Amino acid sequence: MSLRHHLLSIAGIFLGLGLGILIGASVTSDQSLLARQQAMIDRLDADFAALSAERGALVKELDAYRRYAEESLAHVVGSSLAGQRVALVAMGTASASVASVTNSCETAGGAIGAVIKCDMAALDGLSPEDWKAVGRAIADGDTETLRLLAADTGAPFGVDSRAAGGFSAVLVLAPAADASQAVAAAVRAISDEAKHAAIPVVLGWTGSAPAAPGKDWGLGGTCVQVAGVGSAPGNAAAVLALAGIKGDYGRAPATPFLPPASSVPRLAVGGTH
Repeated sequence: MSLRHHLLSIAGIFLGLGLGILIGASVTSDQSLLARQQAMIDRLDADFAALSAERGALVKELDAYRRYAEESLAHVVGSSLAGQRVALVAMGTASASVASVTNSCETAGGAIGAVIKCDMAALDGLSPEDWKAVGRAIADGDTETLRLLAADTGAPFGVDSRAAGGFSAVLVLAPAADASQAVAAAVRAISDEAKHAAIPVVLGWTGSAPAAPGKDWGLGGTCVQVAGVGSAPGNAAAVLALAGIKGDYGRAPATPFLPPASSVPRLAVGGTH
């Protein structure tokens, strides 16, 4: 039972006791009844104080774990993206995670070569051929063509080119809450084109992942998927996936947060190779 439920239950009991006291005082002058009610109120008040203190301790502990995760990132990812340039495609509200993902890639020695933002409303309006053209331009490192495609389709694309040159990997960010076949179609098209150029594609779900990633969305084998991107553990898993580690990681329903240490030899040991 959650702490919130406990607090609501206690609040309800307090309200009921208050009404009981008023009714009891109006119908009887039995002081023993009032004493028992007061004793019960005192016990409930003590329980409420104890639960509040416990909640405060849990909040502090959670903050400590969050700081630990953030400070551990550099030790986990090492220099696994040294010299690599990543194309970042952010869909809808997943754009909010661009800053933290950029920081994680740079911590691992990589760089974000371009950020392509797409409004979720544009997904349904773009055809598979449109997305193939987007994927082809990404595979070619051609951000100017991406801008022209955005203008031609009228889609709300934003292309922020940060450094000239091609890309060594692609990270697509999509909000798990808005997972749809349109998202899957876009990822498949980008992955197909990137595959021809031997560029790995990672799909990062922000928030909780769909119930069956890689299955219900027809993405099995198309790309590596990571759940919970935007948080330190999810970002670490995404960085290692961009570095070439295979498997689905991150938050549930993925089984492990991170790949086993044996699969990332010398990449995650203090940033050394």
